[in-house]
Amino acid sequence: MRVKKFLSFSFILLFLLTVSGLMAQDKIDEISTKLIKEYTTKPEFLSPLVNYIPESETVPSPRDFLGYVVGAPKKLTYARDIHRYFYALAENSPRIKVIEIGKSNEGRARILAVIADENTIANIDKYKDYMRKLADPRLINEKEAEEIIKLAKPAYLLTGGLHSPETGSPDMLMELAYRLVISNNPKIKSIRENVITLIIPVLEVDGREKMVDWYYRYTINIKDYEDSPPKSPPYWGKYTFHDNNREGIQISQPLTKQMYKVFFEYHPVIGHDLHESIALLYISTGTGPYNPNLDPITTTEFQLLANYEVSELTKYGMPGVWTWGFYTGWYPGYLLWITANHNAIGRFYETFGNAGANTFERKIRGRMANKDITSRQWYRPIPPPKKLKWSFRNNINYMESGVITGLYFTSKNKEMFLYNFWKKSCNAIEKGKKEAPFAWLITCNEKKKDMVEYLVNQLMKHGIEVYKLERKIKYAKKEYPEGTFVVRLDQPYGPLAKNILEIQKFPADAEFRPYDDVAWTLGLQYGVETVKVDSSFILKEPMTKIEFPCQVKGIFSDDPYPEYYIIPDNGSPSMISLRYALKDIDIYAAEKEFAMGNNKLQPGTWIVPVKTYIPEFKKRIKESAEKLGIDILASNEKPDVPIHSLDLPRIAVYHNWVYTQDTGWFRFTIEKYGINYTLINDDILRKGNLNNRFDVVIIPELGSFMNPKLIIHGIDDKWGPLSYTRTERFTSHGYIDSSDDITRGMGFIGLKNLEDFVFNGGLLVTLGGGSLIPVELGLVNQVNRVNPAALRVFNPGSFIKMRILQKESPIVYGYKEFTHIFTGNSPIFNVSFKDRKFIVMQYGLSMAKEYASEEKVEEKVKDGNICISGIVKNQKQLIHKPAILNIPRKLGRVVIFNFNPCHRFLNHHDFRFVFNTIMNWNDLSIGEK
Repeated sequence: MRVKKFLSFSFILLFLLTVSGLMAQDKIDEISTKLIKEYTTKPEFLSPLVNYIPESETVPSPRDFLGYVVGAPKKLTYARDIHRYFYALAENSPRIKVIEIGKSNEGRARILAVIADENTIANIDKYKDYMRKLADPRLINEKEAEEIIKLAKPAYLLTGGLHSPETGSPDMLMELAYRLVISNNPKIKSIRENVITLIIPVLEVDGREKMVDWYYRYTINIKDYEDSPPKSPPYWGKYTFHDNNREGIQISQPLTKQMYKVFFEYHPVIGHDLHESIALLYISTGTGPYNPNLDPITTTEFQLLANYEVSELTKYGMPGVWTWGFYTGWYPGYLLWITANHNAIGRFYETFGNAGANTFERKIRGRMANKDITSRQWYRPIPPPKKLKWSFRNNINYMESGVITGLYFTSKNKEMFLYNFWKKSCNAIEKGKKEAPFAWLITCNEKKKDMVEYLVNQLMKHGIEVYKLERKIKYAKKEYPEGTFVVRLDQPYGPLAKNILEIQKFPADAEFRPYDDVAWTLGLQYGVETVKVDSSFILKEPMTKIEFPCQVKGIFSDDPYPEYYIIPDNGSPSMISLRYALKDIDIYAAEKEFAMGNNKLQPGTWIVPVKTYIPEFKKRIKESAEKLGIDILASNEKPDVPIHSLDLPRIAVYHNWVYTQDTGWFRFTIEKYGINYTLINDDILRKGNLNNRFDVVIIPELGSFMNPKLIIHGIDDKWGPLSYTRTERFTSHGYIDSSDDITRGMGFIGLKNLEDFVFNGGLLVTLGGGSLIPVELGLVNQVNRVNPAALRVFNPGSFIKMRILQKESPIVYGYKEFTHIFTGNSPIFNVSFKDRKFIVMQYGLSMAKEYASEEKVEEKVKDGNICISGIVKNQKQLIHKPAILNIPRKLGRVVIFNFNPCHRFLNHHDFRFVFNTIMNWNDLSIGEK
């Protein structure tokens, strides 16, 4: 008891001494300070770093500008007002500069604030140049680097509002910016004079407006956190929801592109993303296994920053501040890895948010790293209570206290962080010179030219240098011609190139489950052959660095008056873009292999009669083919092969209101490839008469948590009617889709209407978790779902070997018999022996003995390890299970994908399965057993 009393007294004494030291240099805004204490539910939830607001006679505080203190109950700030506040700071202080870095998908501005002392802001280009040179040691020698480190200042990038229901960070960053601009307490002065603080207050600006509208429309008066309408609007961005934080590899959305732009302009040594999900403040280090391509310096910096912050906030007596026991540090596709992948530090916070600005009685429960999160551990010195009254302001206090502590630590160790940043780039170059692999080759004569071009450009978007050979070479008994692309690893971002080109092997003995996908090999994602070079000779070969963007053009026949154009199907996803570009032209697909000269052309090859379209058509097809990287041959004879017309269908893409994430990625994918569609929701399904409007209905992945009850009933109708429509007050709603009531789901009537659609001749295509609708709800009776847990199959996102069983099915045009896909913990399906005839493609390479006997095939293929990249445990339970099923149902049919072939705009190699199904929608009986 005496020890506890002594500790409590020590905390109070230290708190008071610290407060007096911090406040001594500042005039106090008494009203804001009083309100902060009033809105904080317990003294231990407040630190001396943020327990007062300094007063300024010239610069407006958040309360001056908004009319309320940051963290005030029931006050959430719109992105537009946050931006106005940052511009107001810049208008009244030379210590801050605000820049628009781009627009969102919906046209809203995204801003960056740059904060430092007056001299630094006035000479910001000089400091950017210092960092540019430190980022590439080839530009300077070691002595020059040492001189620059003495002059430079580390940039520290803070990002807020990425996940829209995590509402605290955008508001907190306003208050933080104000402190950094006007406060004279010693810690803030040290930050301002020694660090360039970069703030993007709202990353997902579209989602922020929708979220604040949603809060004021539906959840502002909720009393019970665990009994409320949905805490989030159904849409954030135009395409991405939570996965806006899984976009670091693709770089497909404006948000991500603008983050890269900021990084390459300022080269921040630390990137810090602010999130909310766990009590009370988790400071990222991760449990490991860490990505093996991270420089060891980086992983020690994770610990250095986190342990300092935990120590300091614990010193203030703040409970629930911890590190280590959450997240692994393996997957490089998070937004924070933009910095970590480029020799800087990527880190994040998770604080305890209420998905709004209300105060709730909350229960803290759950386990992380196999321990209760309310338990005391070496990494959690003061655990949080099991129950507490938690306010919006509490959340602000924790987040802001941690950030100030991290910024201060950076300010006092600026030369160390700058040196480490430079040293990691040096290490990358030296490793690329001395250790295998030394490079990767990408062949320029690869048949899928669109994907070669895409891969090369993706590498350059990441800042990776790509070269072309100036002469042919021979490596591993194979010749590579002049013009072959070379990715050297003796460059500053060589470890990143290695990371995204190599095969991933997630450790089988890892103590904790991975947090996300464990494989991302780009050659497999895009279906492009990449060759690892383990000999250093490649670094001495003559080669030329190429510039962005790279274009790999398709070859067009120079025959002036052909009767037919022949377009070989080599598996390019862009074939569907060409079909839509020529949607008014009759195009036919060959149903069998055929010869043309010395070439054997595969099923799916296009045959285009052209004489009635020349000359205008010739120009159109040539321009399209060259742009898309597709080769076009000419012939004066019609190939003697069975064909069918590639008619374009009327497509509906379904989404429900429970989960829109993967529908968003699917919409982005098909829009990117030029496919026309109509987005439909539960209202449309319940109305029925689908055949009058559509030929094909596609149900994308619905999320791993989805179950039949959620699919049928959707959001609980006790909250209805729950309108998602644009109004004069709530102008952000009603976009991307709208409904007067988003509760109730499709209902049994919607399910019946889907069945009627199929029975009356429609094609239903279901992807991944979306396939639960036909399988679990009875639209087909040949397929059963198997629980992966019961089979003890563990696959958190890997590349797996596959075998095509129906080799002439239009669904698999452009693929070889033995291929691969990317898949995670999708539902596992099974069929009886008699129904294996419906399997288009299966997991594993060998053919089931009974099936081989039925097909009179002498089976010699063995499966071995079917995981190419990633990890799959107990994989024998997957072998022979169906991956794609094509099942006729009365006048229509259902095509079932047990995996998601359009995952986050990553697995382009798999897109063609869906694109083939679309282009051949009314000829899918071809190749059936």
